[in-house]
Amino acid sequence: MAARDVLTKNQLCVLEKLEAASGPLSAYTLLDQLRDRGFRAPLQVYRALDTLVKSGFVHRLESLNSFVACAEPHDHS
Repeated sequence: MAARDVLTKNQLCVLEKLEAASGPLSAYTLLDQLRDRGFRAPLQVYRALDTLVKSGFVHRLESLNSFVACAEPHDHS
C-alpha cells in the first residue's frame, strides 16, 4: 500500500473529499466539488481515482458508477 505522504496534491484532494463524504461520489461530483482547488477537467479526477483505487485508498462501486474511501486502506495490486 502506498503511504499517504507519497500521494500527489490531486490525489490527496480527491481522497479528502471522499473521506468527508457521507456516501459514494461520482467522478463528476468530485470534479464539481474540487473546482475551487484548481481542478478543471474530468481526466484530473479520473487519474487520481485510478491511483487511489490501485493503492487501496478508494473503492469503485461499479453498480453506482461512484467511489468511496476505503475504511481500512489496503493494496489491491
